Amino acid sequence: MAIVDDVAREIFADHEVMHPPHRLQKALRLGRAGPAIDPDAIARAEQALAALSVEFSAWMQNEVTVLDTARKIIFERGLDETSKAALFRAAHDIKGEGATFGFPLAARIAASLCRLIDETNLTNSLPMTLVDRHVDAIRAIVRQDIRGEGDETGLLLAERLEQVTEATLLKARKQSTQHNVD
Repeated sequence: MAIVDDVAREIFADHEVMHPPHRLQKALRLGRAGPAIDPDAIARAEQALAALSVEFSAWMQNEVTVLDTARKIIFERGLDETSKAALFRAAHDIKGEGATFGFPLAARIAASLCRLIDETNLTNSLPMTLVDRHVDAIRAIVRQDIRGEGDETGLLLAERLEQVTEATLLKARKQSTQHNVD
């Protein structure tokens, strides 16, 4: 791990992970009732976030590329615990970053994909057609720069993917219960 400009960085062949120092303690003021939020610190944080927002589309596109690559690896090499974990990590990153980067629909669909991956116990039972639909939906949202939660088509798509995911997981649970009884 290298430290550059007070930021710890892990550099990998295909990506870099930055670990900025924790400075949130400075945003708190101690009052009689305990810690209080410093409104000036919040304003500075919002300004910093606004300054970074020009990079959000590029960062989100990078996250989508990682997700799509994880999916392609499964098709090329097959599904195993490692490839399943890579797909989950990529979806989880979008789930966590999507709303912050201005793509809450992508985050919502990624959350559905995470649930599908996480709740599918056997590696060979991951329904790749449904995985494809999730990944393609996320790619389309980011490519079309669909921001916010007001896009009617995007909302319908997210809702439908959640419904199909729920139905798929319910069916898998029933089959698992039936298998265990036999």
